[in-house]
Amino acid sequence: MFPLQQMEAQADSGLVANLFSLDHHKETDFGHGLSKLTDALDDIEHSESFYGISPDEMRARFVANADLLLKYATIRLAENNSVLINKSLDLLDR
Repeated sequence: MFPLQQMEAQADSGLVANLFSLDHHKETDFGHGLSKLTDALDDIEHSESFYGISPDEMRARFVANADLLLKYATIRLAENNSVLINKSLDLLDR
């Protein structure tokens, strides 16, 4: 199963659209998706007010889907775009 198919069942459709964009500006979309993931990881303590999910539940969801985040970041590390590579490394650093 490909990362797109795996993420569709686990993530918001807008996030998946950014992460796997086929648009002319797909690199910008990839960057927005990576930023959304990084922001969500940084704001876990505020997840209740942002997403309606308790911090413990949000942590559990990220841990349960860590393999998908690692797969996606690994795919983007192969890009020829230093901004995407840095955002991917940022995500992995969280």
